[in-house]
Amino acid sequence: EYDSWVEIFNNSDADRSLWGFSLTDDPALPAKWSLPDTIVSSGKELTIWLDNQTNQAGLHASFTIPKDGGSLYFCAPNKTNLDSISYPETGSDIS
Repeated sequence: EYDSWVEIFNNSDADRSLWGFSLTDDPALPAKWSLPDTIVSSGKELTIWLDNQTNQAGLHASFTIPKDGGSLYFCAPNKTNLDSISYPETGSDIS
């Protein structure tokens, strides 16, 4: 599979809970996929698959991102955008 994915990196000196945070590809729907009660340790990253395959092991968001490009948003529990990334067209079979 060539599923899309994103990493969330904790660059702080303390472990951080992602409880209540969310990911979305639509700024009008900031809580499109809420992260579970997950801790990201200091200096570590967390990989989240953006493949709409929530029945698989690991963290799999309930949406996919379009291959023709777009943006992904990381939102706070109060639904404000904390960070975003825009990505170009990726084509087929590219993760």
